[in-house]
Amino acid sequence: MSNWIRVSAPRMDTDSQEMAELINMIPKRMEELKIAMDRLSSGWKGVAHDAFCVQVASDMEYMADFYRLLNDYNISFQESRKKYIECEQKTYSMSKDIRV
Repeated sequence: MSNWIRVSAPRMDTDSQEMAELINMIPKRMEELKIAMDRLSSGWKGVAHDAFCVQVASDMEYMADFYRLLNDYNISFQESRKKYIECEQKTYSMSKDIRV
């Protein structure tokens, strides 16, 4: 097993963009799910209906929290990319000044 990870700024940029596109789809999918669950729950009443509604609300809250975590992760990933590029540029700048 290798102890090295190859990193490239262009790859990080591509990955971040792909993550952002997928993450941005989540609210729309959640809304579609909520509409479908509302339609489903309108078909009956009683204890089972109430339990279903509580569970759907809990699951929607969990998905919203997870969405926020994914979004925060991608923001951190983008910041890491910027720091990586800065470090790469500083290293290049320092190395070109070395005379052997």
